[in-house]
Amino acid sequence: MPRNSRPLTPEQRSLRARIGGHSVQAKYGPDVIAKRARANSPSSLEWHERQVDPDGVLTREDRRRRGEQSLKAYFTKLSLKSVRARRLREEAAQIEAEIRSSASPDDGEAA
Repeated sequence: MPRNSRPLTPEQRSLRARIGGHSVQAKYGPDVIAKRARANSPSSLEWHERQVDPDGVLTREDRRRRGEQSLKAYFTKLSLKSVRARRLREEAAQIEAEIRSSASPDDGEAA
């Protein structure tokens, strides 16, 4: 059957992912897999160094300095997103509480 002729079901996607995971584990050791995962993560300095100097033309010190600044910017952006998400959750909870309190019958009134 040709590839992409029909979309995969969630179960088929899960099986395909498991096959891939087992194949990688069989080919490489866990230390190699963990090292690659860390190096390819935006939370690693190496990743940011590659972002600021993809061609490798900067000096080691300059690449490191710029990579550190890029990493700090990344985590500061995550912090800002976290603050915004908390604020939105708090506002949603407050609105939900107001809706509940306005929907409940007032004390002393006959129903």
